[in-house]
Amino acid sequence: MPRMMKIFALAIVWLMLIGMPGACAAASESTATAPAGSGKPLQVVATTSILADLTKNVAGDAATVTSLLPIGSDPHSFEPSPRDSQRVANADVLIENGIGLETWLEPMIQNSGTRASRVVVSEGLTPRAGDTHAGEATLANGKGQHDHELDPHMWTNVHHVIAYVARIRDGLAAADPANAALYQANAARYTTQLQELDAFIVQQAAAIPAERRKLVTNHETFGYFADRYGFEIVGTVLPSVSAEAQPSAQDIARLVDSLKQAGATAVFTEATANPALADQIARDAGVKGVRTLYTDSLGAPGSAGDTYIKMMRYDIEQIVQALK
Repeated sequence: MPRMMKIFALAIVWLMLIGMPGACAAASESTATAPAGSGKPLQVVATTSILADLTKNVAGDAATVTSLLPIGSDPHSFEPSPRDSQRVANADVLIENGIGLETWLEPMIQNSGTRASRVVVSEGLTPRAGDTHAGEATLANGKGQHDHELDPHMWTNVHHVIAYVARIRDGLAAADPANAALYQANAARYTTQLQELDAFIVQQAAAIPAERRKLVTNHETFGYFADRYGFEIVGTVLPSVSAEAQPSAQDIARLVDSLKQAGATAVFTEATANPALADQIARDAGVKGVRTLYTDSLGAPGSAGDTYIKMMRYDIEQIVQALK
């Protein structure tokens, strides 16, 4: 009988413990993320679909990689949901572009209480100054003031993406040393593919006469692309590196004049943008309107832009076709 009473008493204590809020909270905390070396895949959250694709190529099967932004979303106007904050809270590693692309990210990180390690893929690279009409990201002048907006779209230069991949490799290895060799091998393989992509874009650009390599885009997306592959940015529909800025009537009139004077033959709009204004400018200038470039987001699965490599190949082919 005493033995039965002891068993009964232990059962009551166990039931009381699992019903206590503190016990539930402890259980939740212990399963929120998979610690490195636990044998479970890393939980990696990338801010954009492009960064998620790069990360998947490095991580392979050793990590579960998701993108905060859905396919086709514009990172400049993204509004995170409570579910997005929970995903950040549960992440082991957070992959972000930086240079002011994700203006909505810092509040999410603060509010979520995440313990994820942060990998800013643009770190160590020199950003280019963009237009000063908007304030998405700025360059400090050393006096606590800001002079120039910075352009975050570094991934349009494949050389920069090779550096991104190295940052991702090192960030994953630091969070998961047991799989460091795998990340190293995957990054090396993917870097070779990126080098081949870069050579392909150089070759394609060379097919366009130098005097016709003039780009007019919806917003300042292709500055790094132009610098690397020998194009000239004649103007942008939106006067900013952000797709949120709006031009004045005078801005539009000046852009139409600039197109005509420069001899530009097309206006390019990214797939995530409303093409109406760009189409109007193309009509007023008497040039082609190309609506389908992939810039801030991958395309839908099965599309011509559903990976970074495919989207860059598609974009240069569309540009060559329009300008050649």
